[in-house]
Amino acid sequence: MKDTQTENQNRLSLDNLQNGECARIVSMDGLDTRTANRFLDLGLLRGEIVTFIQRAPLGDPIWLEVKGYQLAFRREMARKIYVERIPSCPKKGKEAQG
Repeated sequence: MKDTQTENQNRLSLDNLQNGECARIVSMDGLDTRTANRFLDLGLLRGEIVTFIQRAPLGDPIWLEVKGYQLAFRREMARKIYVERIPSCPKKGKEAQG
């Protein structure tokens, strides 16, 4: 059984990640239906792992990598996507092969 305090410390909104951090999507609260469906179409599903690439110099927009491609969107939307940090990013491509 997970420690609730540890679990809550690991859960944060997507806009709080730092460059290079990886996280697993746990929920998308507060999005209107149209936006939620669009995010689902783009691969932002519960359980999906995302990598925070960078934020623009003034903080908006932010860039993520999900399923091998990059997305950019506003911090306002990122604040409605909740994630939990994962200890290390999964290996991709040639790195994963050995």
